[in-house]
Amino acid sequence: MVTKGAMLWLACTYDLDGGTLGHLRWRDEEVRTVILAIPTSTPQCSTSFPDNYRIDCNLASNEVRLGILNPVHGDTYTCSVYLSDATLKGWVLTQVSIIVPVPNVTLTSPVSDTVTVTPGDSQVYTYVTGSCRPPARIDWYKDGVNVTNQTGSVSNDGDEFVTTSSFTLTGAKDDRPATVQCRASNVDGMTPVQSGVKTLVVQCPPEIPTNIQEMENTETTIIVQWTEGFNGGQPQTFVILYRPEGGTKTETVSVIEQQQSTYTKEITGLIPNTRYLLNMYAYNVVGNSSLSSVVDIISKTNQECSYKGEMTSIPNLASIALFITSSVLLVTAVFLVMCIICRRKLRKMRGRENNPVAEAGVNLPLSPVGQHDISTERSHYDDLNLEEREPPSNYECLGSNAAANVNTQASTDDRQMYESLGTRSNAAVYDELEGPASRAHVII
Repeated sequence: MVTKGAMLWLACTYDLDGGTLGHLRWRDEEVRTVILAIPTSTPQCSTSFPDNYRIDCNLASNEVRLGILNPVHGDTYTCSVYLSDATLKGWVLTQVSIIVPVPNVTLTSPVSDTVTVTPGDSQVYTYVTGSCRPPARIDWYKDGVNVTNQTGSVSNDGDEFVTTSSFTLTGAKDDRPATVQCRASNVDGMTPVQSGVKTLVVQCPPEIPTNIQEMENTETTIIVQWTEGFNGGQPQTFVILYRPEGGTKTETVSVIEQQQSTYTKEITGLIPNTRYLLNMYAYNVVGNSSLSSVVDIISKTNQECSYKGEMTSIPNLASIALFITSSVLLVTAVFLVMCIICRRKLRKMRGRENNPVAEAGVNLPLSPVGQHDISTERSHYDDLNLEEREPPSNYECLGSNAAANVNTQASTDDRQMYESLGTRSNAAVYDELEGPASRAHVII
């Protein structure tokens, strides 16, 4: 057996069992003598076709070798040994076998160098060798590790063979991009022929983030922590959804995957002392994961704020506005009350200035005529200040100046009138004052 293009040597070794060699012949399949060896001739070995054959003659070792310069696969050669008496001692027939190494390996499917599958799906890889002899064996490698070897199916190509082999690779959820390659050989010890490297990528939507929990919060911020799930074989992005309980507007925050398994994110701009509903999902180029379960998180009240380990009270805008409004209303009310009191006092002072007689206890008109001379037109009933008070001790209801300017009769009449004021109505008093002019004895 020899590789194609190499010279083939065939050896004929004999044992005469004590006899003497007469001659040895190498014949081709056409029964032509191509080598003749005679111990008594010179040279002992010769060929009739020196362009096609070579001779290695070693009769002392009972061996004669035939060298074929251009061997043809399947040709037969016969070596015959004869004794000195021309008796045939024996013969042997040898068929030429030419090895044709595997020239190449070709991928027939899939055509693409990179194939994407989802977990649980399979991809079939098929390789075909070039014509060779003997049939090739194909070894399959995944990520550089031999996973199978097989001869596959063999078909004839004249006096050579073509080997076809297939390998099925199923994607698993946790598979990273895997490389697939095959190596073919048909002779032990020869360097196998390697195929090109193909890549199998397992892709799917990412898994749901887990272990979502609140790490820290203030009145307006919350720090959330979670653990990533399988990214589906592609870079993933995390999306946090949150909204106030009972609210209709949902806010989102996105976080791009990094080389880590646990993530944290600070959410800002929250309403103090408010319960928030929070969940999240992840997505990649294939699709989205399902939503995680909802987590309840309550932001702190705005009256609790940490500053160097001490708690201080921080009023909000609503409290400040309420305080200012209440203060303005209170000041306005006090101002109105003071205005009313001052106005009443001013009115009373003006009334006394216009009717000084009232200082004595009774506001009587100066005269039926004089009372109309006052610039402010008021009812006569208003001029009668019938306040309840003790009568003057000497019934000097009109004052010392008025008593010096009336006669005795007038004083007596006036005193009687004053005594009757306590039991009569304002109208009766007015009628009394409207009597004859001779009754008005008051002179100021």
